[in-house]
Parts: sequence; structure tokens; C-alpha cells
Amino acid sequence: MKNVTLWTDGACSGNPGPGGYAAILRCGNHEKEVVGGATESTNNRMELKAVSAGLAALKTPCVVTVVTDSQYVIGMLSQGWKRKANHDLLAELDKLMRQHQVRWVKVKAHSGSPMNERVDALAKAEVQRQRSRADFNGTSCVGCGDLARNGFFCGRCKDTLSPEDKARLWAEHCEVRHD
Repeated sequence: MKNVTLWTDGACSGNPGPGGYAAILRCGNHEKEVVGGATESTNNRMELKAVSAGLAALKTPCVVTVVTDSQYVIGMLSQGWKRKANHDLLAELDKLMRQHQVRWVKVKAHSGSPMNERVDALAKAEVQRQRSRADFNGTSCVGCGDLARNGFFCGRCKDTLSPEDKARLWAEHCEVRHD
């Protein structure tokens, strides 16, 4: 079996909000980037999706060393953490991991690891692409600027802002005339 190193990272602007993920696979002198995202996601989903996309890109069974800065990924996939959310992605990953021999390496985020910094930059760039798509498909929250679906406030601001603050922000950002 081939030995592959898979670097992964996920990012999100808001939680939930526009998200991006990136995976870089290296086998010998060969390298492949896999990048994607969603207009509405969570950071944990993007972290899991990065691993899933990387493993799915492999055409044959391999010995895979997954390098991630996500304690969530390590805990969920190798330390038996209780699965409370993201059941669809975790089931997909369970299936993919059965096809390969997978080992896990945790790196510290933003610690100068060149490959970790590279997947981080790719994931963050995808967040910006997804934000552009979200702004086109939705509206920006008048409270914080994140994606607001079905209204003028994102889920976080809708739940945390007082009615008075919502009314003030609405008046500041929305031109409603009562002639």
C-alpha cells in the first residue's frame, strides 16, 4: 500500500456561517489539493469535511497519516468521543476510514508548520468565496454582518440581541418609510 500524508483544515466565518475546508494529499513527489465549502456550515463540519474529502480523493487503499490542528477531529475519529452532532459526516468518515489504514497526528494551529499554514490559507480563502455566494443568495446580518437567512439577523444575533437593540439596528440599516 502507498503511504500518503493528508493535511486538513476547516474554517468558518460565524458558527454557523460560510465555511471552507482544504486537504492536501502527498504521496512521494505527487501532491493534490482538495478545496470546498458551504454557504452555511459550522467549523466542526468543515474540519470533518476536510478529512472526508481528502480520504475520498484516494483511488486505492493506502496507509494515511492525517495531520490536523483540530482536537475535535482527533477526538471524534480516534479517541471515541461521544457523537452528538454531524452524524452524516461521521458515518461517511467511518466508511472511508475502513478502506485505509489511518493514523492521526495533531499539530498546533498557527505554530509555523508550513503545510498546516497552507491548508489554513486555502480553507480561509474558500470561506471568502462562500461568503460571496452567501451574500448573493442571502442577506448580511444587520447586527454583525454574518449571513442572515430568512430575515435581517443571523441566528446568534437573533437569540442574543434585546428587542430594543434589534429595533435600533433595524432603523439604522433599513430604509422603511411611513408616508
